[in-house]
Amino acid sequence: MPKVFVTRQIPESGIKLLREANFEVEVSDFDGVLPREQLLQKVKGADAILSL
Repeated sequence: MPKVFVTRQIPESGIKLLREANFEVEVSDFDGVLPREQLLQKVKGADAILSL
């Protein structure tokens, strides 16, 4: 299953669409711009990034 990392909270309907398209979804719980090192760690293994 492909994995997508979402950098900020988005409406649940968006998460639902991604999951229905068979994506494994990980959403950052950090409120704001992720520091570079954290972003690089979180996106390891991700097939896609939804950056807001």
